[in-house]
Amino acid sequence: MFTRLTAALGKRLGIDSQYLVHNGFWVTFRYVVTSLLGLATTVVFTRLMTPETYGTYQFIIALVAFFSFLSLPGLNMAALKAVVAGRDRGVIQAVRWSLLVGFFGTPCLLGYALYHESFGYQGIPFDVFVITAFSFPFFYAFNTWYVYYEGRKNFFAVMWRSLLISLVTFVALGVALMAKASLNTLLLLYFGVTILFSVVYVGEILYQIRKERNHSKPLDFKYGLGITGQKFVYGLTETFPVLVIGMLYGYHEVAFFQIAFFLFSSVSAYTGALMAMYLPHFFKGMALEGRRILTLNFLSGFLVVVAMALFLLLVFPWLYDETYSTSKTLAWYLLPVMFLLPLKNYLLSYFTTQAKSKFLISVYIGANILGLGAASALQESGILIVATVYLATLTLAITLPLLWYYFLYTKRLRKCV
Repeated sequence: MFTRLTAALGKRLGIDSQYLVHNGFWVTFRYVVTSLLGLATTVVFTRLMTPETYGTYQFIIALVAFFSFLSLPGLNMAALKAVVAGRDRGVIQAVRWSLLVGFFGTPCLLGYALYHESFGYQGIPFDVFVITAFSFPFFYAFNTWYVYYEGRKNFFAVMWRSLLISLVTFVALGVALMAKASLNTLLLLYFGVTILFSVVYVGEILYQIRKERNHSKPLDFKYGLGITGQKFVYGLTETFPVLVIGMLYGYHEVAFFQIAFFLFSSVSAYTGALMAMYLPHFFKGMALEGRRILTLNFLSGFLVVVAMALFLLLVFPWLYDETYSTSKTLAWYLLPVMFLLPLKNYLLSYFTTQAKSKFLISVYIGANILGLGAASALQESGILIVATVYLATLTLAITLPLLWYYFLYTKRLRKCV
């Protein structure tokens, strides 16, 4: 009966509901558990560290993410495309190129450290930047392993491997925090656990594809570079808010902002993962038509808002004390913005598979300029207003142009058929 119900619903909405339900369970399970572990980590940090130290930790993580474009993250998509086409060795090619180019990130981070040491208005120990800089290329390059399984639609394999990394990282950080470890130790654990497990996973893939011939057709490097540019400007929406808040208001305020932004980012990451699960279908030309794209994504947005509102009402007060009341208020302010996240991520995933990198990059650059302009203009209004307007401007300035072009683009495709 459940199978018939999902099939009927899928037919009405124009989606492969059987595929979505079967694989969506593992994606959902993975992100629910990962989000719970991330949430638990923030709770442990807020109870065992000062807001200043926690804010500094988050600022460093955001800084590393900002420079992640130097590891050519778009090669992940090129590798996924290769796996879908039956060329599994594309994953290993992506790892090699990412590692090689990623070493350019080390001097860039050290250069920022020297700048910070000489002219920075807030002190972060230089050795913190050293640890970060030398972890950088390995942290991102080997984290390409998951596309091998996603390209084969084996989302269960991605789920348990990702959860293992998250669980070990959580336990390691929790023990270190209870032992009152330094910021250096926390960063070593954060980067080290991911690197160690990712290296093992890549070795596992190498073993599985050892009999595959080294195809003469190389990785679609041009496509990967285009996606790298897209991911860089896309990443600005995840990293810039933390960096901007830190530069405008200090690391103490970053801690308050990060709690609310974690909830916002978790919703975005989860809906993005559900849409990414559909990438193999998008590569084959499937897409929602007409009003179905609005119906499905607005329904998803409504469910997101209801779930987050219940969380803020029932769960948040049990996790955080009054010190972080600003975080709760900010999360309420961001609730209407979360409504658009499923639609935004669907459009982003679709145009990524259609090689529309230039268009996406232009949209994201424009959105980030508008967001930064709004934040700068309202700087004196305080973190609540600045953060809300910044993220709302970013989301609207991305979603509306993508939606307009989606209707135009799919209409042209239907005429060509």
